[in-house]
Amino acid sequence: MLLRHRTRDIVIFNEIFDRYKYEPPADVPLDQPLSIVELGGNVGLFGSWALRRWNVRRLVSFEADPANYRLLQAVAAPHRQWQTVAAAASNRAGSMPFVTGRYSESRAACDDEAGVDVPAVDLFAEPLGSVNLMKIDIEGSEWPILQDPRLAALDARVIVIEWHERHCPSPPGEHLAVRLLRDAGFSRVITRSGRFPSNGIIWAWRQTAAPLAS
Repeated sequence: MLLRHRTRDIVIFNEIFDRYKYEPPADVPLDQPLSIVELGGNVGLFGSWALRRWNVRRLVSFEADPANYRLLQAVAAPHRQWQTVAAAASNRAGSMPFVTGRYSESRAACDDEAGVDVPAVDLFAEPLGSVNLMKIDIEGSEWPILQDPRLAALDARVIVIEWHERHCPSPPGEHLAVRLLRDAGFSRVITRSGRFPSNGIIWAWRQTAAPLAS
C-alpha cells in the first residue's frame, strides 16, 4: 500500500483496516473465489483489504482521478488478478467534468464547478461477466447508475455501496438508494450509518442471479 501522509488516505486506511468498514453482514452470499468490481478504486485500499480478506480470482478497479490512479496502478501491479481502469464509472460512455486533487473526495463536478474532463465508461456496456461483489464509492456519481433500468439485469450478486447526499435527485439518500436497489431485484438490504448524516453504507444482494437483458 502507498499512502500520502497528512491526507485523507490515512483516514480511509483506518476506516477499512481498523474499523472494518467493508466487513459484510454474516449472511451475505459471497461464494469464493470471488470476482470483484470496484467503482472508485482511490489508491487501492479496499482492493488490498479484499485480497487479504477473501480468495479473489479477479478484481477490477475503476478510478478517474489521475493522482489517485497512479498509486492505485502501482499497488495493483504485483497482483496478476487485479486490473485497473483509468476512467469514471457511469451509465454512459464519453467524458465527465471532474474535480481532481481531493484524494478520496475527488468527484464529478457540480453544475457551478469547472472540473477537468476525464474518461467515462458505461458500466452496463462493459464486458464484466458474472460479478460476485460490486463495491461502489464514487462520491455522488452512484445515482445515475442506481436509477438506470439496466441495473436490474446487471450480473452482480452482491453490492456494497456508500451512498452520498451529493447529487441525490430525491433526498434522503439512504431511502432512495434502498428503494432503487430493491426495485432492481436486490431483495435483501442492510443499511449502516456513515461518519456523517450525508452518507452511509448499504449491503444489498439477490437471492438468485439477475435476469438476462432482453
